[in-house]
Amino acid sequence: MDDARRDVGTTHLSTAGTYDHIVGGTDNTLADRQAVDSFNRRWPGVAENAVENARFEKRVVRWLAAQGIRQILNLGAGKPKPSDNVHEVLGRETGDGRVVYVEKDPTAHVHARAVWGAGPGTAYIEADVADTARVLGEVRDRGLLDLNEPVGVLMLAVLPYIPANPAAVVAPYADAIPSGSLLAITHMASDGAPAEMLHDLDRAFQPAGGIFIRPRTVIEAAWQGWPLVDPGIVDVRDWQPDGDPAARGPLPMLAGVARKP
Repeated sequence: MDDARRDVGTTHLSTAGTYDHIVGGTDNTLADRQAVDSFNRRWPGVAENAVENARFEKRVVRWLAAQGIRQILNLGAGKPKPSDNVHEVLGRETGDGRVVYVEKDPTAHVHARAVWGAGPGTAYIEADVADTARVLGEVRDRGLLDLNEPVGVLMLAVLPYIPANPAAVVAPYADAIPSGSLLAITHMASDGAPAEMLHDLDRAFQPAGGIFIRPRTVIEAAWQGWPLVDPGIVDVRDWQPDGDPAARGPLPMLAGVARKP
């Protein structure tokens, strides 16, 4: 498909575009910006979860590098950020490494290739994370990762946009990676969140395919019962913070990393 056919115009709303707008990117549409700004006026603080998720991503990639991880599968990668993208952080920490970005939004891949090119440190798969057979098939067939060596798997703020049970979505990826691999997940939780806000979120994201905010007990199963690294499953702001944690908003955002036995 050529780039012109991938131009979705200003009325297209996408989860990747709304996230991009919140974290300061420019690869988003008018519909993305209006949706975020309108919701943020009604429920201040919810959009900050995206900012905190991006900060967690940077911290966890540095941590993965310190554990010896040199290859990362970034599932639901979204659009390129203005700085500190996963391969950039990994490269600074290790001097090498490889990141495979998986994202279903075709405009993300157009932008990524335009900005980053197709160097040895990055690869792209245009696919829905829930289509595990396709994603893992491309990883194997194209030799994108060495699945005999530990892999860092990132599933950051992607599972809330997939209707299937999170543990079931994660399981094929968990089965495909070897012992010593690490799985990082973030997920918004419904525990304690105002019912009216959850209703408004659901309505706002219907045009983009919906959003599925789940209780903590359901989310915890996504880590497959693997041993969790310190500090366990906590608010995203509290996972090995490198400064004073930001104030909490009305919607909890859980984060955790588990190691495959």
